[in-house]
Amino acid sequence: MEAPLLVSNVPATEPDYLPVKSFKEAKLVFCTETVKLWNIAGPVALTSLFQYLTNTSTTIYADHLGDIELSSISLYNGVMASIYLGLLFGMSSSLGTLCGQAYGAGQIRYLGIYMQRSWIVLLFIYILLLPLYICHSNLKVLWPRRGHS
Repeated sequence: MEAPLLVSNVPATEPDYLPVKSFKEAKLVFCTETVKLWNIAGPVALTSLFQYLTNTSTTIYADHLGDIELSSISLYNGVMASIYLGLLFGMSSSLGTLCGQAYGAGQIRYLGIYMQRSWIVLLFIYILLLPLYICHSNLKVLWPRRGHS
C-alpha cells in the first residue's frame, strides 16, 4: 500500500466554528470569513480589474486620436485579444476543474503532473499563436478591401 503524500501530524491551526447561537457570534463568524475570503479573492479580483482597465484605457486614448484609430483598437480588442483571452484563459481555467476533480478523488499525486502538462500545452499554443499576434497588422493584405479597385 502506498503512503499518502500529504501526511500531517500537526493538528489543524483553525478548528471549525462551534454552532452559532447568537447574532453577535454570527457577526463574528461572518467578519472572520469575509476577511479570509478577501485575502484569497482580492488579488484575483484586482488582476481582473487591471486587465480590463488596460484595454479600456487604450480604447479611451484612441478615441481622442480619431475615428480610424478608435476602430482599429476596437477591432484589435474584439478579435485579437478575444482569441488569446478566450483560448488561453479558457484552457488554463479548465485546469482548476481538473485539479479539483483529482483532489476530490484522492489522487493528489496527479496535481503536479496536471500543472506541468498544462504549462507545456499552454506554452505550445502560445508559441503557435505568437506570429499571429506579432504580425497581425501585416495580415490585412489577405483580405481585400471592398469598394476599392
